[in-house]
Amino acid sequence: MAISAPSPQQSATDLSTADTPWVVAGPPRGRDLWSRLATWPLVLRAHRDLVYTSVRRDLQARFRGTVLGFAWVLAQPVVTFAIYAFLITELLGVRLGSDGSTPPATMAVYMFTGTLVWTSVADALTRSTSCVLEQRNLVQKVRFPAQLLPLQIGLSTLVTFAMGLVAFVGFTLVSDAWEVPGLALLAWAPVLLLLQLMLTTGLGLALSAAQVLFRDTQPVVGVLLTVGMFATPIFWVPSTEVLPDIQRWLPLVEMNPLHHLVYAWRSLLMSSEPDFVFDGSFPESLRIVASWAFGAFACGSLLFFRVERHLADEV
Repeated sequence: MAISAPSPQQSATDLSTADTPWVVAGPPRGRDLWSRLATWPLVLRAHRDLVYTSVRRDLQARFRGTVLGFAWVLAQPVVTFAIYAFLITELLGVRLGSDGSTPPATMAVYMFTGTLVWTSVADALTRSTSCVLEQRNLVQKVRFPAQLLPLQIGLSTLVTFAMGLVAFVGFTLVSDAWEVPGLALLAWAPVLLLLQLMLTTGLGLALSAAQVLFRDTQPVVGVLLTVGMFATPIFWVPSTEVLPDIQRWLPLVEMNPLHHLVYAWRSLLMSSEPDFVFDGSFPESLRIVASWAFGAFACGSLLFFRVERHLADEV
Protein backbone atom coordinates (compact mmCIF):
# COMPACT_ATOMS: atom_id res chain seq x y z
CA MET A 1 0.00 0.00 0.00
CA ALA A 2 1.47 3.30 -1.08
CA ILE A 3 1.74 6.10 1.39
CA SER A 4 1.25 9.56 0.00
CA ALA A 5 3.54 12.35 1.07
CA PRO A 6 1.95 15.00 3.29
CA SER A 7 1.11 18.28 1.73
CA PRO A 8 3.05 21.42 2.72
CA GLN A 9 -0.03 22.75 4.50
CA GLN A 10 -0.41 19.50 6.51
CA SER A 11 3.29 19.51 7.48
CA ALA A 12 3.07 23.06 8.75
CA THR A 13 -0.01 22.20 10.79
CA ASP A 14 1.67 19.14 12.32
CA LEU A 15 4.77 21.12 13.28
CA SER A 16 2.71 23.85 14.88
CA THR A 17 0.71 21.42 17.04
CA ALA A 18 3.32 18.75 17.79
CA ASP A 19 5.12 18.59 21.10
CA THR A 20 8.57 19.54 19.87
CA PRO A 21 10.95 20.12 22.79
CA TRP A 22 13.68 21.41 20.47
CA VAL A 23 11.62 24.46 19.58
CA VAL A 24 12.87 27.37 21.73
CA ALA A 25 10.23 29.63 23.20
CA GLY A 26 10.27 33.20 22.08
CA PRO A 27 11.29 36.07 24.35
CA PRO A 28 8.76 36.92 27.05
CA ARG A 29 6.33 39.69 26.26
CA GLY A 30 6.05 42.86 28.28
CA ARG A 31 2.83 41.71 29.91
CA ASP A 32 4.50 38.48 31.02
CA LEU A 33 7.44 40.38 32.53
CA TRP A 34 5.18 42.67 34.54
CA SER A 35 3.15 39.67 35.64
CA ARG A 36 6.29 38.00 37.00
CA LEU A 37 7.25 41.21 38.76
CA ALA A 38 3.89 41.20 40.52
CA THR A 39 4.45 37.61 41.72
CA TRP A 40 7.56 38.48 43.76
CA PRO A 41 5.65 38.25 47.08
CA LEU A 42 4.31 34.82 46.12
CA VAL A 43 7.79 33.58 45.20
CA LEU A 44 9.16 34.80 48.53
CA ARG A 45 6.35 33.14 50.43
CA ALA A 46 6.75 29.84 48.59
CA HIS A 47 10.53 29.74 49.09
CA ARG A 48 10.91 31.48 52.45
CA ASP A 49 12.53 28.39 53.99
CA LEU A 50 15.05 28.26 51.16
CA VAL A 51 15.90 31.94 51.61
CA TYR A 52 16.27 31.58 55.38
CA THR A 53 18.49 28.51 55.06
CA SER A 54 20.67 30.11 52.39
CA VAL A 55 21.20 33.30 54.40
CA ARG A 56 22.03 31.30 57.54
CA ARG A 57 24.54 29.13 55.67
CA ASP A 58 26.14 32.18 54.09
CA LEU A 59 26.61 33.83 57.48
CA GLN A 60 27.95 30.61 59.00
CA ALA A 61 30.41 30.17 56.12
CA ARG A 62 31.78 33.69 56.60
CA PHE A 63 32.70 33.04 60.24
CA ARG A 64 33.40 29.29 60.19
CA GLY A 65 36.70 28.41 61.84
CA THR A 66 37.04 31.71 63.70
CA VAL A 67 37.45 31.93 67.47
CA LEU A 68 34.77 34.57 68.00
CA GLY A 69 32.42 33.15 65.40
CA PHE A 70 29.32 35.28 64.83
CA ALA A 71 30.50 37.67 67.54
CA TRP A 72 32.75 39.18 64.86
CA VAL A 73 29.62 40.84 63.46
CA LEU A 74 29.52 42.95 66.63
CA ALA A 75 33.24 43.13 67.36
CA GLN A 76 34.35 44.38 63.94
CA PRO A 77 32.25 47.60 63.84
CA VAL A 78 33.08 48.39 67.48
CA VAL A 79 36.82 48.04 66.81
CA THR A 80 36.48 50.03 63.59
CA PHE A 81 34.71 52.85 65.41
CA ALA A 82 37.35 52.86 68.16
CA ILE A 83 40.10 53.12 65.54
CA TYR A 84 38.34 55.99 63.78
CA ALA A 85 37.79 57.78 67.09
CA PHE A 86 41.45 57.49 68.07
CA LEU A 87 43.00 58.12 64.63
CA ILE A 88 40.77 60.99 63.54
CA THR A 89 40.08 62.63 66.88
CA GLU A 90 43.14 62.06 69.02
CA LEU A 91 46.03 61.42 66.65
CA LEU A 92 45.17 63.74 63.76
CA GLY A 93 43.00 66.14 65.71
CA VAL A 94 40.54 66.51 62.82
CA ARG A 95 37.41 68.50 63.69
CA LEU A 96 34.23 69.27 61.85
CA GLY A 97 33.86 73.02 61.65
CA SER A 98 36.43 75.70 62.14
CA ASP A 99 35.07 77.13 65.40
CA GLY A 100 35.66 73.94 67.40
CA SER A 101 32.09 73.90 68.73
CA THR A 102 31.37 70.35 67.61
CA PRO A 103 32.14 67.37 69.87
CA PRO A 104 35.64 65.87 69.36
CA ALA A 105 34.26 62.56 68.06
CA THR A 106 32.01 64.14 65.41
CA MET A 107 34.34 63.47 62.49
CA ALA A 108 35.02 59.92 63.66
CA VAL A 109 31.28 59.18 63.92
CA TYR A 110 30.68 60.83 60.56
CA MET A 111 33.28 58.68 58.79
CA PHE A 112 32.30 55.50 60.62
CA THR A 113 28.59 55.74 59.75
CA GLY A 114 29.39 56.49 56.12
CA THR A 115 31.83 53.59 55.90
CA LEU A 116 29.33 51.24 57.52
CA VAL A 117 26.65 52.02 54.93
CA TRP A 118 28.99 52.06 51.95
CA THR A 119 30.69 48.77 52.86
CA SER A 120 27.33 47.01 53.14
CA VAL A 121 26.10 48.27 49.75
CA ALA A 122 29.41 47.62 47.97
CA ASP A 123 29.67 44.12 49.42
CA ALA A 124 26.14 43.26 48.30
CA LEU A 125 26.71 44.53 44.75
CA THR A 126 30.13 42.89 44.38
CA ARG A 127 28.92 39.47 45.52
CA SER A 128 25.63 39.70 43.61
CA THR A 129 27.45 40.33 40.34
CA SER A 130 28.99 36.84 40.34
CA CYS A 131 26.25 34.95 42.22
CA VAL A 132 24.61 33.38 39.15
CA LEU A 133 27.93 32.09 37.77
CA GLU A 134 29.01 30.79 41.17
CA GLN A 135 25.70 28.96 41.61
CA ARG A 136 25.51 27.59 38.07
CA ASN A 137 24.57 24.14 39.36
CA LEU A 138 21.40 25.63 40.88
CA VAL A 139 20.60 27.92 37.96
CA GLN A 140 20.60 24.96 35.57
CA LYS A 141 17.83 23.34 37.56
CA VAL A 142 14.52 24.21 35.93
CA ARG A 143 12.52 24.67 39.12
CA PHE A 144 15.08 26.76 41.01
CA PRO A 145 14.08 30.46 41.28
CA ALA A 146 17.37 32.09 40.25
CA GLN A 147 15.95 35.53 41.02
CA LEU A 148 16.41 34.74 44.73
CA LEU A 149 20.21 34.59 44.54
CA PRO A 150 20.84 38.37 44.69
CA LEU A 151 18.13 38.69 47.33
CA GLN A 152 19.85 36.14 49.56
CA ILE A 153 23.13 38.02 49.32
CA GLY A 154 21.37 41.31 50.02
CA LEU A 155 19.76 39.84 53.12
CA SER A 156 23.06 38.39 54.34
CA THR A 157 24.88 41.71 54.05
CA LEU A 158 21.91 43.48 55.61
CA VAL A 159 22.13 41.25 58.68
CA THR A 160 25.78 42.15 59.25
CA PHE A 161 24.94 45.80 58.60
CA ALA A 162 22.10 45.72 61.13
CA MET A 163 24.42 44.19 63.71
CA GLY A 164 26.84 47.04 63.03
CA LEU A 165 24.02 49.47 63.80
CA VAL A 166 23.30 47.64 67.03
CA ALA A 167 26.98 47.74 67.96
CA PHE A 168 27.14 51.50 67.33
CA VAL A 169 24.04 52.21 69.40
CA GLY A 170 25.36 49.94 72.16
CA PHE A 171 28.67 51.80 72.09
CA THR A 172 26.89 55.13 72.55
CA LEU A 173 25.02 53.68 75.54
CA VAL A 174 28.19 52.72 77.42
CA SER A 175 30.39 55.58 76.25
CA ASP A 176 30.13 59.36 76.31
CA ALA A 177 31.88 59.67 72.94
CA TRP A 178 28.56 60.33 71.21
CA GLU A 179 24.96 60.97 72.18
CA VAL A 180 22.58 58.02 72.00
CA PRO A 181 20.42 58.28 68.82
CA GLY A 182 16.83 59.30 69.49
CA LEU A 183 14.16 56.60 69.45
CA ALA A 184 11.92 58.69 67.19
CA LEU A 185 14.64 58.71 64.54
CA LEU A 186 15.64 55.07 65.00
CA ALA A 187 12.01 54.11 64.34
CA TRP A 188 12.75 54.85 60.67
CA ALA A 189 15.54 52.25 60.59
CA PRO A 190 13.31 49.33 59.42
CA VAL A 191 12.08 51.47 56.51
CA LEU A 192 15.63 52.31 55.47
CA LEU A 193 16.68 48.67 55.81
CA LEU A 194 13.88 47.61 53.47
CA LEU A 195 14.70 50.32 50.93
CA GLN A 196 18.40 49.43 51.05
CA LEU A 197 17.53 45.76 50.46
CA MET A 198 15.34 46.64 47.48
CA LEU A 199 18.06 48.86 46.02
CA THR A 200 20.86 46.29 46.33
CA THR A 201 18.62 43.43 45.16
CA GLY A 202 17.43 45.31 42.09
CA LEU A 203 20.94 46.37 41.10
CA GLY A 204 22.21 42.87 41.95
CA LEU A 205 19.66 41.27 39.60
CA ALA A 206 20.76 43.49 36.73
CA LEU A 207 24.48 43.03 37.42
CA SER A 208 24.26 39.25 37.83
CA ALA A 209 22.48 38.92 34.50
CA ALA A 210 24.99 41.23 32.82
CA GLN A 211 27.92 39.24 34.24
CA VAL A 212 26.62 36.05 32.62
CA LEU A 213 26.31 37.72 29.22
CA PHE A 214 29.38 40.00 29.51
CA ARG A 215 32.14 38.55 31.69
CA ASP A 216 33.90 41.88 32.12
CA THR A 217 30.97 43.24 34.14
CA GLN A 218 32.59 42.39 37.49
CA PRO A 219 35.84 44.36 36.96
CA VAL A 220 33.78 47.29 35.67
CA VAL A 221 31.65 47.14 38.83
CA GLY A 222 34.83 47.14 40.93
CA VAL A 223 36.07 50.29 39.20
CA LEU A 224 32.70 52.03 39.50
CA LEU A 225 32.47 51.21 43.20
CA THR A 226 35.93 52.65 43.79
CA VAL A 227 34.96 55.84 41.97
CA GLY A 228 31.61 55.90 43.76
CA MET A 229 33.25 55.62 47.18
CA PHE A 230 35.15 58.87 46.62
CA ALA A 231 32.27 60.56 44.77
CA THR A 232 29.95 59.84 47.71
CA PRO A 233 30.48 61.89 50.91
CA ILE A 234 31.99 59.08 52.97
CA PHE A 235 35.25 60.73 54.04
CA TRP A 236 34.38 64.32 53.19
CA VAL A 237 31.53 66.69 54.00
CA PRO A 238 29.41 68.29 51.22
CA SER A 239 29.21 71.59 53.06
CA THR A 240 30.67 74.97 52.10
CA GLU A 241 31.53 75.55 55.76
CA VAL A 242 33.96 72.62 55.62
CA LEU A 243 34.88 72.71 51.92
CA PRO A 244 34.36 76.25 50.57
CA ASP A 245 35.02 75.21 46.94
CA ILE A 246 32.42 72.40 46.94
CA GLN A 247 29.53 74.69 45.97
CA ARG A 248 29.74 74.11 42.20
CA TRP A 249 29.78 70.33 42.66
CA LEU A 250 26.82 70.10 45.03
CA PRO A 251 24.23 69.61 42.21
CA LEU A 252 26.14 66.49 41.11
CA VAL A 253 26.32 65.24 44.68
CA GLU A 254 22.55 65.63 45.02
CA MET A 255 22.07 63.40 41.96
CA ASN A 256 23.87 60.52 43.67
CA PRO A 257 21.29 58.15 45.27
CA LEU A 258 23.92 56.63 47.57
CA HIS A 259 24.61 60.09 48.97
CA HIS A 260 20.98 60.27 50.06
CA LEU A 261 21.10 56.75 51.50
CA VAL A 262 24.19 57.62 53.54
CA TYR A 263 22.66 60.98 54.50
CA ALA A 264 19.47 59.29 55.73
CA TRP A 265 21.39 56.79 57.88
CA ARG A 266 23.60 59.53 59.30
CA SER A 267 20.52 61.58 60.13
CA LEU A 268 19.25 58.70 62.26
CA LEU A 269 22.51 57.66 63.90
CA MET A 270 23.91 61.15 64.45
CA SER A 271 20.54 62.68 65.41
CA SER A 272 21.03 65.23 62.59
CA GLU A 273 23.91 66.91 64.43
CA PRO A 274 25.75 69.17 63.76
CA ASP A 275 23.38 71.48 61.90
CA PHE A 276 25.78 72.61 59.16
CA VAL A 277 26.37 68.97 58.13
CA PHE A 278 22.65 68.17 57.97
CA ASP A 279 21.43 71.23 56.13
CA GLY A 280 19.30 69.07 53.86
CA SER A 281 16.00 67.34 54.53
CA PHE A 282 15.67 63.79 55.86
CA PRO A 283 12.17 63.34 54.34
CA GLU A 284 13.48 64.51 50.96
CA SER A 285 16.45 62.12 51.08
CA LEU A 286 14.11 59.32 52.16
CA ARG A 287 11.84 60.07 49.19
CA ILE A 288 14.77 59.98 46.77
CA VAL A 289 16.07 56.71 48.22
CA ALA A 290 12.59 55.20 47.98
CA SER A 291 12.25 56.27 44.33
CA TRP A 292 15.61 54.75 43.43
CA ALA A 293 14.92 51.59 45.45
CA PHE A 294 11.56 50.86 43.82
CA GLY A 295 12.88 51.84 40.39
CA ALA A 296 16.02 49.71 40.69
CA PHE A 297 14.05 46.73 41.99
CA ALA A 298 11.50 46.92 39.17
CA CYS A 299 14.02 47.53 36.37
CA GLY A 300 16.49 44.96 37.70
CA SER A 301 13.78 42.31 38.00
CA LEU A 302 12.39 43.00 34.53
CA LEU A 303 15.86 42.80 32.98
CA PHE A 304 16.64 39.58 34.83
CA PHE A 305 13.35 37.99 33.74
CA ARG A 306 13.98 39.14 30.17
CA VAL A 307 17.28 37.24 29.84
CA GLU A 308 16.65 34.48 32.38
CA ARG A 309 15.96 31.85 29.72
CA HIS A 310 19.53 32.35 28.41
CA LEU A 311 21.27 32.10 31.77
CA ALA A 312 21.35 28.31 32.07
CA ASP A 313 22.91 28.03 28.60
CA GLU A 314 25.48 30.79 29.17
CA VAL A 315 26.79 29.63 32.56
